[in-house]
Amino acid sequence: MLEKLSDKPKREEKVKRVKAKILSEIEEKLNILKGEMNTSFESAVVQCYALYALKEYINKPNTFLTYKLCSPNEDLIDYYVPEKDMDMWLQESYSFVGHHLRRALESIANNGYRACMAVSDNSIIDIGYVDIIGSVFVSTESEEKKRPLT
Repeated sequence: MLEKLSDKPKREEKVKRVKAKILSEIEEKLNILKGEMNTSFESAVVQCYALYALKEYINKPNTFLTYKLCSPNEDLIDYYVPEKDMDMWLQESYSFVGHHLRRALESIANNGYRACMAVSDNSIIDIGYVDIIGSVFVSTESEEKKRPLT
């Protein structure tokens, strides 16, 4: 989806908010997992690894700012992560970390433990990381909030 290049400062601010929300979710989940280490050690270790890899990715300066196309003359830019995806991730009801962990565990089940490393790869998150069901749910919830009370 094309955006205005001149809107880059607004996008950078939104990226900061998305990163802060995701990092907060990561810390919350890591604290829960630390308490679960005695009961399901293997699962907790795998999830911790996936979360630390995600945290490392989120802390990179260009996360969510990479683009496919930039045309300064036309004031257009096409980011890999569209603004609508970030809007969805900012929704209180959407758990980016929960979605990430589901993908990591599914990938490990299908491809073994080495697959866990690829789940936090730039190309996987930036391109097509949003699940359809989550997108529809959050879009519907967002529209309901916009409707006037009758």
